[in-house]
Amino acid sequence: MADEDKKIGYEDMLTMQAPVSRRGHMSMYQRSAQFMPFAALTGLDEIYDETERQHTLKVMLDNNMKL
Repeated sequence: MADEDKKIGYEDMLTMQAPVSRRGHMSMYQRSAQFMPFAALTGLDEIYDETERQHTLKVMLDNNMKL
């Protein structure tokens, strides 16, 4: 299928204006606040830090036992 054949059904859409919201422009802070309740990875940094701390402590203990 050639590129010209793909455009046949969308010719009218290529010249349309982008829709304008009736609500006005939202700030980045307002837009991000919409998704705050869906932050599934909340607390992930703390879990990484704790895992790293435990791993580092284990490595230190293992190295001390070799001495």
